[in-house]
Formats: sequence, structure tokens, C-alpha cells
Amino acid sequence: MTRIETRLDHMATKEDVSKLESTLLRWFIVTAVSLTALAFTAAKLIH
Repeated sequence: MTRIETRLDHMATKEDVSKLESTLLRWFIVTAVSLTALAFTAAKLIH
């Protein structure tokens, strides 16, 4: 039983997973917007 309890201390909780998901989603959206702006800027300079 001690081994199981020790192992569970290192596992992620639902709250941890939820925080990670929201952080990753924010990073994805910001990266997508930045890359889109960069692409439009590059296209504008080339044209």
C-alpha cells in the first residue's frame, strides 16, 4: 500500500491537467496569431 501511495503523490491531478491544457491552448493561439501576422507582413513586403 505504501508503494501505491508514494506513486500517487507524483501523478498529476485533474486540476494540474486542466491548468496545463489552458496554458497550452493559450500558447497555441498566441503562436498561431503571431505566425499569421508574420506571414501577412512577409507577403506584404514581397508584393
